[in-house]
Amino acid sequence: MKNRRNHSSHEEEYFFKVSLKTISDVNEFCNVMTGLERFVVSAEIRSGTYIVDAKSLMGIFSLNLSKPVEVWFKVEMNNQLRNMDMDKYFAAKIERWLVGDNAHE
Repeated sequence: MKNRRNHSSHEEEYFFKVSLKTISDVNEFCNVMTGLERFVVSAEIRSGTYIVDAKSLMGIFSLNLSKPVEVWFKVEMNNQLRNMDMDKYFAAKIERWLVGDNAHE
């Protein structure tokens, strides 16, 4: 899948471009990220060379949000997660902020 990188048989990373335009967007996005803790080892927002915790309001607001940023999920795979389509799962959770090729898949 185009949004996944395998690091080992136990870890995978998924990434998506998102646009966070308003204070409300950032607040709701952080709430969604907090709700994903049971699946995700780490969730980061990357903008250029800057990387911040995707659950951090202050961290996200320190980025240039006038253009899309990337959200990266690192997942430690187990038998339950191997049976799930994690690309679609994450895309569904963040679909209102998706931009580019992975929007509306």
